[in-house]
This record gives sequence, C-alpha cells and structure tokens, in this order.
Amino acid sequence: MATKTALRRLARRYQFLQQEIKEAEADLAPLVSRVAPRLVALPGMGIETAGQLLITAGDNPTGSDPKHHSRTCARPP
Repeated sequence: MATKTALRRLARRYQFLQQEIKEAEADLAPLVSRVAPRLVALPGMGIETAGQLLITAGDNPTGSDPKHHSRTCARPP
C-alpha cells in the first residue's frame, strides 16, 4: 500500500512539473523569438537552445573578445 501511495504522489508531481514546463516554454518562446529571430530561424535551433545561447553569450561585458568567448565555451582560442 505504501508503494502505491508513493507512486501516486510521484505521478502527481510529474504531471505538475510537466505542466509547469509547458507554461515556462510558452512564456519563453515569444521572448527569445523577439530578441533573436534570426537565431531561432536557424535549422535545428529550438527555443531552449537559443535561449541558453543568449544567456551564455548574450550579456558579455568583454564584447567580442575571442579569448573570453573561447573560455566561455571551454575551447582553446
């Protein structure tokens, strides 16, 4: 009986989190599309990936310094 109760709770939590993810994606899509429409239009580029790229590289205080960009991407310059 305890196992069934635990599984029911997990199922409810899963459903709640899935709904929360859908809502967050719905909120994120217009924001990312407005800020970077050309990025989102690239083949294979989804809203989540574009959003992550904007977060990682978007507010770069050092500008377009290749060395900083390489460090951010964990690649040698």
